[in-house]
Amino acid sequence: MLYNVYFDSKTTALSQAGLDKVSQPWRRVAETIKYCQNNKDICGTMEMITTTEQVTTISRMNSLSVGFETTSLSGSFVIEQICRESCWTNFFDTNSTIPMSFATGHIWAGSAAGIPLAVVPDATTGFWSGDWVTISFNQTFLFTAVAASGAGIEGSGDRDYSGFILEYSDLTQAGAPMVTGSFSSSGSAATLTVQNGYLSCPFNHIIRKPFYTNKLKVITSPAGNSKAMKFDVFGCPVKVDSLSCINRSEIHVPHSLYGNMPAQCQDNWIVIYKNFNASWSMNRSYEDYRRGFFDMESLLNSSSFWIGNEAMRTLSIFNKYRLRIDMWDKNGKFQYVECDRFWVDSVYEGYKAHFESCFSAFSDSVRLSSHDIAQFSTFDNGPQKSCAISGGSGWWFKSSGCYDNKMTGSGLFTSPDKISWSPSFEGGKVLMRIIQPSYTYPARNLSEDCTSDLNCQIVNRSVCLAPDTMYRTRCNCTVGWYLNQGMCKPVVDLEAIVSSIVSGLSGSFVRSFRKNFTQALTLKVRNGTANITAVTPPSINYNFSVFLWSEMTSLYPDPLAHYFKATYMQVLDGDQASYGAIGLNLTFQVFGSVLLATGSRCKASSYLCIAVINSDDSYYRDLNYTNNGGCSSITSVRNCQPNTDTRVSAFSIASSSPKVLTRSMRNEFSISATVQAISGSYDISAVQDSDENFVFSAHLASDDCSNNVACFDSSLVLTSKLTSNLTEVQRALSIGQSLSFSLSGGFEFNLTLCELAKYICVSSTNGENSSFTETVPNNNLLCQPISMNCTPFIDTAVSSVYLSARNGSWLSRYDALVDWNSTLMHVNGLHVTEVVGSRRNFLPTIFLASDDAALQVGSIWQSCGVEELQQRLDPNSTIEFTCQAMFNVSRTNCENLTSYCVIFNNTVAPSFIEENPTNNMLCRRLSGALNCPGLAVSNATCVLSDNTVRLGESFMVTVHWDVASTIDVNISYDTGVSYHWNWAQQSYITSFYDMGFDTYYEYRSDVGRFNVTCRLWNEVSEVVLRNSIDVVPELVDFLDISYDYYPYAVPINVSFTFRMTNGSRYSHLIINCSMETETDRITYVQLTVPRDVPQVVTLAYVVDEPFVWTNVTCWNQFYNFNRTFYVIKQENITGLRVFLNNTLYRTVEDSMANISLTTGTHVSYMILVGDGRNVTVADNSRLSADASDVYIWNYPNHGVYDVEVTAFNFHTRQTVYVRNVTVQHILQSLLLTAPASVQVPDGRFTVDVTHSLTPFPTNVSCVISFVSSRLELSWVNSTSQTQQLMCQRSMIGSPVSIQVFCSNLVSTAVVVSNLSCEERIIGLSLTSKLLEHRMTDVEISAKLLNGSNVRYSFDFGDTSPIENYTNPMLFAVDKDMAVKHNYTKLETIQYM
Repeated sequence: MLYNVYFDSKTTALSQAGLDKVSQPWRRVAETIKYCQNNKDICGTMEMITTTEQVTTISRMNSLSVGFETTSLSGSFVIEQICRESCWTNFFDTNSTIPMSFATGHIWAGSAAGIPLAVVPDATTGFWSGDWVTISFNQTFLFTAVAASGAGIEGSGDRDYSGFILEYSDLTQAGAPMVTGSFSSSGSAATLTVQNGYLSCPFNHIIRKPFYTNKLKVITSPAGNSKAMKFDVFGCPVKVDSLSCINRSEIHVPHSLYGNMPAQCQDNWIVIYKNFNASWSMNRSYEDYRRGFFDMESLLNSSSFWIGNEAMRTLSIFNKYRLRIDMWDKNGKFQYVECDRFWVDSVYEGYKAHFESCFSAFSDSVRLSSHDIAQFSTFDNGPQKSCAISGGSGWWFKSSGCYDNKMTGSGLFTSPDKISWSPSFEGGKVLMRIIQPSYTYPARNLSEDCTSDLNCQIVNRSVCLAPDTMYRTRCNCTVGWYLNQGMCKPVVDLEAIVSSIVSGLSGSFVRSFRKNFTQALTLKVRNGTANITAVTPPSINYNFSVFLWSEMTSLYPDPLAHYFKATYMQVLDGDQASYGAIGLNLTFQVFGSVLLATGSRCKASSYLCIAVINSDDSYYRDLNYTNNGGCSSITSVRNCQPNTDTRVSAFSIASSSPKVLTRSMRNEFSISATVQAISGSYDISAVQDSDENFVFSAHLASDDCSNNVACFDSSLVLTSKLTSNLTEVQRALSIGQSLSFSLSGGFEFNLTLCELAKYICVSSTNGENSSFTETVPNNNLLCQPISMNCTPFIDTAVSSVYLSARNGSWLSRYDALVDWNSTLMHVNGLHVTEVVGSRRNFLPTIFLASDDAALQVGSIWQSCGVEELQQRLDPNSTIEFTCQAMFNVSRTNCENLTSYCVIFNNTVAPSFIEENPTNNMLCRRLSGALNCPGLAVSNATCVLSDNTVRLGESFMVTVHWDVASTIDVNISYDTGVSYHWNWAQQSYITSFYDMGFDTYYEYRSDVGRFNVTCRLWNEVSEVVLRNSIDVVPELVDFLDISYDYYPYAVPINVSFTFRMTNGSRYSHLIINCSMETETDRITYVQLTVPRDVPQVVTLAYVVDEPFVWTNVTCWNQFYNFNRTFYVIKQENITGLRVFLNNTLYRTVEDSMANISLTTGTHVSYMILVGDGRNVTVADNSRLSADASDVYIWNYPNHGVYDVEVTAFNFHTRQTVYVRNVTVQHILQSLLLTAPASVQVPDGRFTVDVTHSLTPFPTNVSCVISFVSSRLELSWVNSTSQTQQLMCQRSMIGSPVSIQVFCSNLVSTAVVVSNLSCEERIIGLSLTSKLLEHRMTDVEISAKLLNGSNVRYSFDFGDTSPIENYTNPMLFAVDKDMAVKHNYTKLETIQYM
């Protein structure tokens, strides 16, 4: 079981008393480990141990648990795998008895904080201080973990940190210094600040990589800040010899988790993997592969097992082993591979495997080398677990491919998880073994016999590899040494780090010339198994090679061709025999004389290089030859092809086969040509290898282009390279000299090229890798005329002909289409070559003939495939022509034709000339007489593309018939338009089967449903077919809807009229309409409306309501049309009459109006009587015109009124006025007040006319009659009226009457009053005797100047009564009034 245990590392508060106050954090680790080891039952159920105290650790690490990774909690530190069976002892535990010694470095004397520092570990705390300490043990141990705790100093404002470097002596490499294996770790700022600010930044760290040593060195880092350190080291003692299989059958590998793990030994090799059981499954988990597994009860007696990755890892701590893998495939075929170094890293690194320096006699060791540094993967863990999921077994899978090489799995070839070394080597058995590289014992196959190492010259430094049928016996030095001349020499890496040309780059470096260079080279002994020992001259350690090369390289290309090497070389500076320590630089200057070769050798010389190589007498072997040299470019001075002008001075055709160049065959010829070097700075040097100085070509051209390259470029027809002996074209040529060349070549050309070619030309140029560059190409072209044979004689013959009528019958006046085939065979001559364009090789012609050939009828048209007429015809082969022809046979000739013939003529621009025309025609008899009668119309159809179209939209009429000859077709439309189709006019003269045509028609102004009639007829038959089509217009443009009715009370009938407003006289509308008359009453109608014949639909309305909206919606196949109509369900009001019984009324007198109508229903009346009152009354009769109505009212007030009577229903109203209705108050109690008499001459007097009651009479007019005068008096709203009158003298006399006659329009009154008009009494005088006797009548005379109807009253002044007297005269002036009175007393009186 694996566990992660968290433990606390507490640092308590410090005082200046010193480190003895610091708690012991690592004691807790030891106690935890002991507790876990001694109480395994408890440990088995434990997952973690933590504390609740403040933690100051700040480390981070991964868990060792497979597939599980954890990061420590903040302030905590993870200790892994503490429940172990072995190899987990705390060397510094207080109970530890392991002896050790200490050596310390510089001790820091005191500190600013005053903390005492111990030279050796404190007995109580286990801490020590200083800049380093060495811990030595008296034996070697396998250390599995190192834990460190430390602290730094916190100064003023600064906080230091603690860290350490751990060095150990790696005993796996003898004599290696301690620093070889080292680990370092530095802390970081602590999460806890210690009180008092003295000791700060404590840290804890664990190093988890196991290592094997007997000495440790701890270095504080940085030394100036780390003040205290404590270490705990965990591990166990291990003897390396116990891990060797030398003379053992088994070993046990120590492990801190799994205890001592067993391993098999075989012939001194440790067997780490064996698979000899074909049925054994290796589909295991990561933990299984980590621990190991086997097929029997134990690993030691198993035939198949995996030792375990942990065991491999532990073994790798002590050695880097030599590895050997032996394999046998499913057929028993054997193969092996060995690697000089093999080891496995820890689980933290994914058990990464290292396969180095692998080799095999089977040349495929690279398969295993490609797995170097691959991590281990299984189906449940690892970076390539998808590979394991696919197969099942774990392995070090490559990232680039799962199964290129997988040595685990099943030995069965059929298993999907089979062992696979390569696609051709699968299944079988595997044995995987390791051995320390220092041992010389051989690796053995089964039944292998290797006697000893006697064949090896140095036994203690070599290994014997046993002989076998697959490989040979050989000896090797131990790893890191090389056997040479009986001596094992160290392997080093000698590297060239600086290279340069000191001198020699100036001037041109021309081919065939030598140039001297001086080069500087600095070497570094990079690394190796030992220093290079100096040799005794004349032996040398450092041998140099100066050479030319094609690219920058640090690798000495061995073997190197001689022409690249310097012809002379001398080391100018540096000791070639000197000692070479690892890390030492060696500087040399080397002089070299270099000859620049010609041709491709020259072009391959782009760099001047120098390299160091060890010779056989060198005391080392260079491990890496890829870094031994350095190069400098010389391309700036190199000249491989200097300029030279040459020319072709002459050429001739020595021979030709055939003699005349003929198309379509190979024409071989030989040419003699001469080339002269005209000018140049350098002679033309000879070239080597496959390089050529001169390259010749022959050309066919349409023009003579001698010495004219521009002409040649435009007239070239064909080019053929000329060949010659290689040595001829590699020759040198001096300036001014000539060379002759024997050249051969050939042409093969087609007809087109043949006809273009008129000249043959020869050209020369320099080769790609020649030693010169041609400067004047015009000089190198020479031409001469040549004859060409492009159309040779060839004999062809017709071998067969066959004809068939395509349409079954040949009818008179009809074009008859026939298929015919003919075969033409090649009789003699070259092949007929193919032609192109308008050219034809063959022209076959077919015709009909009578028995005696007197009648011949040729085709009116024929067609053969162009490719057939142009095609090639090879000797002894045939061509079959498939053609068509059209015949038009008259009725007269039809019955006399019995045969058909074909003839082949030489045609337009053929590729041959017909040698024998007599065999180019062939006739055959027709299989039967030609059929000449006509054919009746059969299965005719007339189909419209649409049965409904929009106006202006075209439609297609398709007429078709299966059989008919000489046919006419007439298509008529109801609009008077027709279309006529005639077979001859339409050129339907080639066929009478399955025929037809399409025509289009468009109704532009005609709408409606029309018949389309198709009539098909010929001489022997007639067929009539009819179709109908609806032409649908936009209804808004073609339809109008109106309605007509007399508004009346329901039930009423309303007529809706549908009119077609546009279209031709042939047009009609076909529509569907819905008419919504009343609620829930919808009437549907389908109408056909001709152009000039409106259609009427009458609807009955029965619901008694003022009106209804009637929605009429009409539609056709594409469009809708909607209209809404307002239907009045009441009769309109007309003829309103109002009759009043009077127009003059007294107040409160009843007025009666009689109202009547001529028409109208559902009438109500509104009567306005004129005084602000109104009344609305409804007629009791729905049909108001049938009876009159009476309305009575009165006026309480007088006035003139206009009476307004309005009759109305929902839709109409009519108003009648009765104007000037007069209402007046009547006259009552009329009084006349006038004086009784009026004196004249003034005579004026007033009379009052009074109305004593209310209401006052209105609009009263009065007439006052007085004597002969009449006065009018207006009386308006008053109780009385006053009028002034005058009495005239003439009125004096009898009383006169005053009559007042008053009236208004409703009443009259008369009142009469009498008065007297009297003359005013003026001038009354009395005359009498002034003295009279008593008792004597005294006559008294009263005299008046004016007065009438005078009455006198005499008061005689005595006691006598007053006496009244009347003047008898009207006017007193006319008579005095005399009276007598007798006084009885005597007295003086006054009388009047």
